[in-house]
Amino acid sequence: MHDQRNEQLPLLEYAISYASRGWRVLPVFPVDDYGVCTCAKRSRCASAGKHPLNRNGSTGATTDLDTIRDWWNKHPTANIGVATGRASNLVVLDVDPRNGGLETIYKVAPDLVAQMQDKSVDSPVCDTGGGGFHVFYRYPGFEASSRVLGPGLDFKSDGGYVVAAPSRHASLRLYEWSDKGEPTGNGSPPPRWLARLLGGEESAAASNGAAPPEAPPGLNAGDGLTERQVVELTEALNRISSDDRSVWIRVGMAIHSADPGTRGYRIWDTWAQLSHKYDAADSARVWGSFKNDRSNAVTLATVYGMAKATREPPVADGAASAAHISTVKVKRVSGASKKIPDYLLRPPGILSDIADYITSTAVRPQPVLAVNAAMSLAATVCGRHYDTETGLRTNLYLVGTGPTGCGKNHPRSAVKRILHAADLDDLIGGEELASGQAILTRVWMSPSVLFQLDEFGMLMEAVQNPNSGGHVAAIMSIFMKLFSSASDVYIGTEYADQDKRPRVVIEYPCVNIHATTTPETFYSAMRSKHILSGYLNRLLVIPTDLMRPEKATPGDTTVPRKILDWIRVARHPKGSGNLQAVNPAAPYTVSKTPEAGAMFDQFDAEIGNLMSDTRGTGMEALWNRAWEHADKLALVAAVATDPRDPRIDSACAKYAIDLVKWSVGRLTESVNLVVADSPFDAKVKAVYSVIAQSGERGLTLRDLGRVTCYRKLTPKERAEVLQVLIDGQDISLVEMGTTAAGGRSRTAYVALEHHD
Repeated sequence: MHDQRNEQLPLLEYAISYASRGWRVLPVFPVDDYGVCTCAKRSRCASAGKHPLNRNGSTGATTDLDTIRDWWNKHPTANIGVATGRASNLVVLDVDPRNGGLETIYKVAPDLVAQMQDKSVDSPVCDTGGGGFHVFYRYPGFEASSRVLGPGLDFKSDGGYVVAAPSRHASLRLYEWSDKGEPTGNGSPPPRWLARLLGGEESAAASNGAAPPEAPPGLNAGDGLTERQVVELTEALNRISSDDRSVWIRVGMAIHSADPGTRGYRIWDTWAQLSHKYDAADSARVWGSFKNDRSNAVTLATVYGMAKATREPPVADGAASAAHISTVKVKRVSGASKKIPDYLLRPPGILSDIADYITSTAVRPQPVLAVNAAMSLAATVCGRHYDTETGLRTNLYLVGTGPTGCGKNHPRSAVKRILHAADLDDLIGGEELASGQAILTRVWMSPSVLFQLDEFGMLMEAVQNPNSGGHVAAIMSIFMKLFSSASDVYIGTEYADQDKRPRVVIEYPCVNIHATTTPETFYSAMRSKHILSGYLNRLLVIPTDLMRPEKATPGDTTVPRKILDWIRVARHPKGSGNLQAVNPAAPYTVSKTPEAGAMFDQFDAEIGNLMSDTRGTGMEALWNRAWEHADKLALVAAVATDPRDPRIDSACAKYAIDLVKWSVGRLTESVNLVVADSPFDAKVKAVYSVIAQSGERGLTLRDLGRVTCYRKLTPKERAEVLQVLIDGQDISLVEMGTTAAGGRSRTAYVALEHHD
């Protein structure tokens, strides 16, 4: 995939080309250079780069060349939409791996998987910018309406459309035709397995496809569900179990009678997934077997009748007994502690200047990640030149977490710009890591080095993947050993063939990591063994809660002289001896003032209490290196304040201790909520998380029925999860009164952290 500007691409020419082969096209809102939709909703748009720009959408798609030229002359960067269905003689299979499309394909169409692997698909294939792909087929010789075939697998036909190459996705990657290049025709008819799912005859799918016949007379596709009906239907389904196949089929027939299209199927299929018997292929096949016959006695009234006959939702089985109902009062818990305190965004000395430079040159400023970058840069510059009274040096493994598109890339670029301006490019390590041995080779060449790594969570997942190979698995092991070798000599592996592979010996390596990742990939790669092994506590994880910063006009990117002057002094500090701070064996030792020393002693006592309180839970390991992190950060802060005669004073100590306490506290909270070692443990933590996030109001059973992680559980699992949380005193079922005249009380599950 390429990252290109739409205006550089012959979009009009492609649109004309598609129209010339009979495909009806339409203009689609493009995205800007930051992946934001150019429609009026901008960053609030839920379909960036995918929704029609013309008035009538896919129904207004055309092959008229004058209209097409007029559209793209007015909107030269518009993405290209291709209408699917009978009029274009075209249908498309849309596979979305992010929503389980590949898993569904493996279940329902192993033939297509094999064809994709050996590139023998007969029909055109377009890779989407989001990691999925579209397979284009000729319209079959039977009625084929748009529908959902399973999780992440959609069929686009009459009334639908797809975005086509070379449009630009919100990821800034382009839609591209596969290795066979731009298609010259509509491809083959749908294969037999797809024809079966669609309810058509295999002979029709296998034919060479003369012009498709007219639609059967009198076919009524249904008027669809209104928004109010969707809400009412969802609430009713929350009270019905999908385990009984006869009930499952009757509910499907009822929904199909009201809406045989995509929305109807999604509602039915989502509800069906609550059963442990769920089968995606079976759901698609059965839905395709329903007939568009409104005279059928099974209607939505049937579903409402089933729900009314069930007094309580199946989720309540044994989980909400009276013995567990609490009448405790609920207090409001402030979420302010979850946001980084403002004063921690103003670190001591030159660190603030570096952070200000990074934010001022950003299109979307991200202050938290700018502070991360500033500390990583300063720690690397100080590497091997300074230590504390306890012998600790300035090697830090800093990981910034934040959602996709929040501005994680700019701070890394700014750090490279500063080091380049200071003529210190040798301190920059590779941004892609091939193996543990490659890391050692780089550190041997430059013992003080900064590795700036994007998508750190993906790296951790790859390290743990048994199919990745030993060279990848060794990456984190090498980093762990180097972390503890900054004030020592690292001695590498002994090999039998010493003449070809001599062991690596590195004196006082100062390795710094400045990594970014999304919290989802970071924590999904975590298991409790990483906590207990000391793997996680070597990382100082600092999250940002700023989802998408406001766009700003970047300032001058010239690195300020003040920063460059500080780097020059910090690289050559004045010492009392000729070799002090020059020879890595004799660094400049930075002492603490009495006030700072007392603050660190108090912090040490606090850590002891925290580890005692969490003993046996595994969380105590996360606090085990907190003092060490704070000592190193205070050292960096002291040099940042005065590189010639640094001292760790109370200001440096307070900043370092408070930042570490906040960071490890947030990490402990996230690990508690996310890290799980079994599927059931993950389900328990997911449900607890949504209940805790609901605050003092809590969630009723009906509320929980609308939450995805809860709806996916079987009735038995729902009861077990709630019981585990109640027995563990994590949540309580609280009966809340009302002060409103004639008002009704409500009973909700509330996390105990919100209780008086």
